[in-house]
Amino acid sequence: MSSSKYNDNKYWEIFLVMICVVMLSSCARNKTVCSDESIIYIDEIASFPPLADTDITEGSSQVLADINEKRKLVDHIVTGPVCNVNWSGTIYVDCDIQIAAWEEAPRFFEKCNFKVEPGTTIIVAPHNNETFYKGCSCHTGEEFFE
Repeated sequence: MSSSKYNDNKYWEIFLVMICVVMLSSCARNKTVCSDESIIYIDEIASFPPLADTDITEGSSQVLADINEKRKLVDHIVTGPVCNVNWSGTIYVDCDIQIAAWEEAPRFFEKCNFKVEPGTTIIVAPHNNETFYKGCSCHTGEEFFE
């Protein structure tokens, strides 16, 4: 009878260890594409460069971007200041960007001269390489496409 009791305790201990492992793994930080330090928040909107003479448009010359361990052709890889710009085609927003700081809702394009043409695909590294097909309206407070 004592060996049976020993086996019951052994299974109970294994069960508890498995529960602990599952709980600890669920608490682990999700793997993110960008580090917290890669995005710079700018307090003064006037610090951003003005709208460029040439917009970022599709088709002129595509470049390869490393997205989710795969290479993908995009029309432009965005780094640095992101505020006064017009986008079309396929855009990859990299980790090393500068955006306007915000207080309540993350509407960092709200005071920018920022436009996304209909049909534009935006892949956003700071959103774990999520793809957006309807602009960036959640960051402007406006709807881009009807």
